[in-house]
Parts: sequence; structure tokens; C-alpha cells
Amino acid sequence: YMAYFDKRISAPMLLDMMAKFTDRTGYFEVATAYAKPSGEVKEYSFKVPFTLATEERGELQKGWSRLIILEGESRTLAEYPETDRIHIWNKNYLAIARDILSETS
Repeated sequence: YMAYFDKRISAPMLLDMMAKFTDRTGYFEVATAYAKPSGEVKEYSFKVPFTLATEERGELQKGWSRLIILEGESRTLAEYPETDRIHIWNKNYLAIARDILSETS
């Protein structure tokens, strides 16, 4: 869980730890589970690739968000509003909603 590490390892500490590495890529795995009243559980997950910047950038958020650059972006998470990427974080919820709607139609 990122918040746990973000509170214990500051962005400058993470930069120091990563200084010797040339590969600064990684990914988040976003997972969600939906349990139906019948007891059936459906799991949804996907990866969100990112790269770590070499310096802190942005003022809209703190911590590691000032280092994380999502794939296809040139800005850190702290350099643009979260609403501009809400479609990424809501992907599993939209899949659940589609599945529920397809079952009821």
C-alpha cells in the first residue's frame, strides 16, 4: 500500500535509494473485488505503468506523487489535477457497473 511507504520513506529518501538505478520504471496494480449476494466473487485488476522522475516536481500533491509520472505523461502526478486521471482509477468500478447492467438486461 503506497500510503504506508510514502509516510515512512520520503520522496527525497526514495530519490537517494534510486540514484544508482538506470531503470526507473514500475507499475501500480489496481485490484477490486465485487461480491454478489449469491456469494460469487468477481475480481478485477489492471496495471498502471509509471516512471520515477529524477527530482521532485509539482505542487498539487505531496510525497511520492511529486515523483511518479504515468506512462504517456510528461508530468508528475503533482503537476496536474487528479480529476484529469480519474478515468484510470475508476476503471474497475466501471467494469463492475457494466457487468451488473449486463446481468440485469
